[in-house]
Amino acid sequence: FRSQISSFNLSSYDVLLSAAIDPLGVRVAASSSALLTLWTLSSGSEETSLTTECSLESLTFSPSGNSLAGTCNDAIYFFDLGSSGWASAGTLHSAATRCLAYSPSGTRLAAGGGSGNLTVWSTANYADSPQTMQSSNALLSLEFSPDESLLLVGDSGSSVSLLNVPPAPTTTTTTTTTTTT
Repeated sequence: FRSQISSFNLSSYDVLLSAAIDPLGVRVAASSSALLTLWTLSSGSEETSLTTECSLESLTFSPSGNSLAGTCNDAIYFFDLGSSGWASAGTLHSAATRCLAYSPSGTRLAAGGGSGNLTVWSTANYADSPQTMQSSNALLSLEFSPDESLLLVGDSGSSVSLLNVPPAPTTTTTTTTTTTT
């Protein structure tokens, strides 16, 4: 490392749980016990802080940088980072989630749990049936390949696995035209 580029004030934090930089290089997010803070990367100045109902871990930005997800106990929390600040965008329940990864296109979100559960959702509609898998070890790390065909999974059994990921479900619309003469 040549030099420190920027530093972010964490004086209000009792302990740092997770930090993430958005893919556009605009913002940095960090979480502590029930506190989530966003900074502007170029200036290092704090944009805003939000008190959360729990201690968020495994923060990750969507590829567009417009949303932020974090895990807490049995839930994944989403935050919309729109132009008017940010707001909670909802919660997705997933057992003992410990790690998250968006696919490079942002069309899928993978979540790994302490109980070995792996779930991959389509981000178009999280209510649709997710793809699931179970491991015998706690999952600690996830990363999609650039072409989204593979998912790298690190677990507590000192194992790193490369899994084939089925293509994201596509939505098709059928149009019927009736002609009368």
